[in-house]
Amino acid sequence: MGGVIQIFSRKGEKDGITVSVGAGSDNTRDTMISASGSTQSAVYNATVSYSESDGYDVQYGDDTQTGPNTYPFDDDSYSKGDFSFSGSSDLTDNAEIFVTLNRSENSGEFDGGIKPYTDSDASIATIGGQYRFEKITTKLQYGRYKEDALSDDSTDPRNTFNYGELHSVLDQTIWENVFQINDKTKINFGAEYTVSDAEYILGFGRYDADDHDQFSGYLNARTELGGFVLEAGVRHDDDDQFGSELTGDAGIGYWINEQLRISATAGNAFKAPSNNDLYFPGYGDPTLLPEESKTAELGLDFYRDDSVASLHLFQTKADNLIAYNPAIYGPENIAESKVTGVEFQWGTVLYGVNTGISMTYQRPIDEVTKEDLALIPRKFASLDLDKDIGKGSFGLSWYVQSKQLDNAGEDIAGYGTLALRAGYQLTPEVKLRARIDNVLDKDYIEITDYNTEGLFAMFFVDYTPN
Repeated sequence: MGGVIQIFSRKGEKDGITVSVGAGSDNTRDTMISASGSTQSAVYNATVSYSESDGYDVQYGDDTQTGPNTYPFDDDSYSKGDFSFSGSSDLTDNAEIFVTLNRSENSGEFDGGIKPYTDSDASIATIGGQYRFEKITTKLQYGRYKEDALSDDSTDPRNTFNYGELHSVLDQTIWENVFQINDKTKINFGAEYTVSDAEYILGFGRYDADDHDQFSGYLNARTELGGFVLEAGVRHDDDDQFGSELTGDAGIGYWINEQLRISATAGNAFKAPSNNDLYFPGYGDPTLLPEESKTAELGLDFYRDDSVASLHLFQTKADNLIAYNPAIYGPENIAESKVTGVEFQWGTVLYGVNTGISMTYQRPIDEVTKEDLALIPRKFASLDLDKDIGKGSFGLSWYVQSKQLDNAGEDIAGYGTLALRAGYQLTPEVKLRARIDNVLDKDYIEITDYNTEGLFAMFFVDYTPN
């Protein structure tokens, strides 16, 4: 229910340049240039990419309507340019500095006016360093996320929602420490300070949110005692809008033998509403409460040289779950919800084929209405197969899920999709790649009123000069 996403740019592992070009369905074109390099004390990777496509009709809700007060529903084209750079350098045997830069420029059409479009520029930049003592490694980094978006079709008098500007900035400072007491005991501790700011300038309203800051501190420990593995952690968040919150987790595992382990974990978490959830004009609700959740899990894990398998039972109870309600055109809190389920995963090599299987059954329930939570299926599974044959490689991914409820409480039918991929090393410098998504051209729905892509094929040529 609550969590953290960290983005790590790829480090240069081999000096050289790779150029990749691709083309495929919907008149899609893709170009990428990547360069990696290293010295005795430094390493870097830089990538530039650009893609554009005629797209497909994203929204089907009014496809059959005609007349002067309806919008044209046609293919929604897009273009996207990206640049990323990561580099690190050793100052001494124990000291290192690093920097990452990521920038993305996007433009896309959407249904909702004469010629509506959205342009956005987003960037992430981090800089920091770490120092390794005999038993402690400490790292300090600062990062900034910045986004500017313009959505415009103000020439259309019917369009009252789909034009305006968004400006968002998030600054974060992180201090991380790892204390390796001995081979079997380790302690992690640190602190984070985050400041976010957002401004919305729309055709029907404006909101300039005050700076929102949060200070957090955490402590985690892990140790091994005989066949037991013990872990515990605690985290304190001080939010200037939602107050203080103490969360934590603990777990215990036991190795039955060298290949089989049983485990039990429990913990709680909270997630504050986003700026959009709180303040976006015509959508946000400033009275929203943070999500608070408690999770427990029992697990059985199997490890072998050529196989990994796991069976886990889990349950999460949440208070004030934030969910979209179409009746009010905005988010609301679900007072009490519960998700109970079981998950099985298996990875192995069968007759030279890398095989991965994952299956989940769960019951996502609104504890007040006793209805299923929206957009969460009860059953889903996936199968991945990959095989190398000489200079070639082949693979497939199959995904299936059961029906689910949409935001209005109506059933969305279950579906299954199949994807194929292949590669061939034509020469030492040239590799050919291809992929086909939704091979069976299934017509399925993930969210009511929105289309999904039909059969989609892409072909790539990669060139890596020696």
